[in-house]
Amino acid sequence: NVGQLQSIGVKSYDKRKQGEIYIYQHPLKFERKNILVIDDLSDNGRTLNYIRQYLLNNGANRVSSACIFAKRDTNHTPSYVYKYIPKEQWVVFPWEV
Repeated sequence: NVGQLQSIGVKSYDKRKQGEIYIYQHPLKFERKNILVIDDLSDNGRTLNYIRQYLLNNGANRVSSACIFAKRDTNHTPSYVYKYIPKEQWVVFPWEV
């Protein structure tokens, strides 16, 4: 049962270079909620760890994550993954072209 669907806008890459992580779109309400964060890729895990900690620090009950792809050596192992890929593989998604 999905009670609400919200988005959080986070940026950490500028083309192929990872930089500072910042949240540019905040979800409305997530206090005392169980959250599922969905992302296309868990590369090194830095962004997903940041989002998870941000949500927990601001009152979320529990934070799980789901990714299409995860690199085998990521520092954030998602709760749900479609496929693990090699560390050196670069993925270009259709919405990035």
